[in-house]
Amino acid sequence: MNPRRGQAHLGIVIMALLLSGCAHEPATLPMLADQVRVDVTDVAYDHSTGTHYLVLEEKSGRRILPIAIGDDEAQAIMFELRGIKPERPLTYELLLNLIEQTGNKVDRVVIGDIRDEVYYAKVYLNHGQYTLDSRPSDAIA
Repeated sequence: MNPRRGQAHLGIVIMALLLSGCAHEPATLPMLADQVRVDVTDVAYDHSTGTHYLVLEEKSGRRILPIAIGDDEAQAIMFELRGIKPERPLTYELLLNLIEQTGNKVDRVVIGDIRDEVYYAKVYLNHGQYTLDSRPSDAIA
């Protein structure tokens, strides 16, 4: 079995509170048995390939999942991890503000599939009432 494919089947769960810097608690939405809660711990850069990687670490274990991401997503995630507030809102902050100011709430992001080395995620809103398809890096940024 391809180890990358096995990692994707972890049903990785990323809580929105950890990702977006929201001041409020995430809505309660029960985790499924095969889901694993992770933290966004870093954004790494591979100088040999010129690629940024999002580093996800299992919250109650030792597994790490690096996911290749674009430069803009890497910058937005690094800003959040380091507590840097840009003068003007980035695209991702605009989207989060839009979600929150229209009375919605991000429950979590679930990376649930990998096909042809591409990860697929879903963003769950309002206790699972709404589900949006997303690239993991966009949902996390």
